[in-house]
Amino acid sequence: MEEAVTAFEITTISQQPLTDDAVAHAARLEHRAELLKELGATAQASATKLEIATVKARARIVAEPLSPEEIVIWKAWLPTAYSTNTDGWRNMKNYAFDRIPMPVVEQWKRHKESGLFDAFEIWTPEDSVVVDDPILVGVAGNNRYLLARWGETDANLVTFADIKAALKKREYRKFWTNDMLIVSSIVIGACVYLLAQLPVEALDRLGYIESVSAMGILLGTIFTVSGIGAWVYHMHQKMLAAPFWQALKRDDARRTQEVRAMT
Repeated sequence: MEEAVTAFEITTISQQPLTDDAVAHAARLEHRAELLKELGATAQASATKLEIATVKARARIVAEPLSPEEIVIWKAWLPTAYSTNTDGWRNMKNYAFDRIPMPVVEQWKRHKESGLFDAFEIWTPEDSVVVDDPILVGVAGNNRYLLARWGETDANLVTFADIKAALKKREYRKFWTNDMLIVSSIVIGACVYLLAQLPVEALDRLGYIESVSAMGILLGTIFTVSGIGAWVYHMHQKMLAAPFWQALKRDDARRTQEVRAMT
């Protein structure tokens, strides 16, 4: 059966021998890890082991790892990650979101045989509104490398610039919609509550009765309290989204500097 046509991109990753400086640096870290382990500082020793793997990977791998900003942006776009180095449902053995293109599978095998990476991850739009373009990521110490991308059709893959633009629109739309709903809820609640506070004579002239007044107070209170509660939750969500906006800003600034340096 012929495999369906799928767009894909494979990142060129090559390796080189460790430099003397990298070997010396790794040796110093190995000594530190051994001392920490002897002293019972297990978490510190484990962190140092990751640092050793990072130092060796940076020296051996001829490619730039994903920056912290790029990782935040990619994870906002592709929120679900399967890993060869985790237990449970998100283990790589359970990945069935789509059909990985054969060229990507073959390149993945070569990367595994190279020993450059400690683990591999696939980030997908599963459980998201996005419908395509998963990525294969190689993990080396504390660094992550983009190894490949693919999509569900033969169309061109969306660019990273377009991904950032789409994420900005999505976040703006989400927050502006929530802002309007919250403000409307508070305003309606306050108006109903204040109307219900009018004297009974005034309510009678407006065609109301005391029971309606009591119901107005209740509904007004519910609307107002719900609106305030939603506003508190909304502000909390904005605080959680702050790292995403900061990452976008830093990534834009870095890319602008790179363009200026090239001109």
